[in-house]
Amino acid sequence: MGIKPNLFSASMMILLVEAMPLAVVEKSPGKYRLSLGASAGDYEYKSFDCDGSLINAGPVQFNNAGAKIEVWGKKARISVFGGRIFSDATETGPVAEDYEGTFGGVLVAGEWEKFGLGLGVVNISGGDGFIAPAFYLRGGKLDHLHLQLDLFPPSEIMGNMGWARFGLGTKRVLVGIAMLPFTYVDQFEPRVFAEVQVPFSPRLEFLIGGQLGAGENRAQWGLGSGIRIFLDPEGG
Repeated sequence: MGIKPNLFSASMMILLVEAMPLAVVEKSPGKYRLSLGASAGDYEYKSFDCDGSLINAGPVQFNNAGAKIEVWGKKARISVFGGRIFSDATETGPVAEDYEGTFGGVLVAGEWEKFGLGLGVVNISGGDGFIAPAFYLRGGKLDHLHLQLDLFPPSEIMGNMGWARFGLGTKRVLVGIAMLPFTYVDQFEPRVFAEVQVPFSPRLEFLIGGQLGAGENRAQWGLGSGIRIFLDPEGG
């Protein structure tokens, strides 16, 4: 079997990042936020026979680049995102799930002090593409410790950040368990994921995210980075 995800190590990231000495003076992040990012990943596509026995588990390279713009109000936000997924299933053949092409979506969420709820829609291209609902649920303060559940979270690197996930977050960090893409009904193969925001200036944040999980022959992973630009950092 491949690498097993270390849940303890992933959860400790919250403490490490929150303890980082940051020279940036915190200001209101503003209403308008533009994020740009790119990511790379490698997942297994599995083939089974009629009896359900595994025939082959081959790698599928899964890369993407995209953008997201968010508009925040006092108790609401709108997230619009899109980009392109590049996949390479050379070693698994044409039967591998095909998500090659553009992706995009929108999510509208209410953001109250201790609770958040959002609904939206996402479109994934490719031979196995689809249109699906997007969902967001938060319990706890957004800038403090909270629980978060996402289905197709709005992300400029959504190709490698998990399409269904549940995690524990703070103001700058979200860690937890992610599923999809390339998850099979008869096999529970969760991946540990983490997203980290590192402030650089009142107008700029660096974004780092990834996920890691076990596979039959290799680790399944995704890693992305990007920037977030606050177009009005004073909140005007």
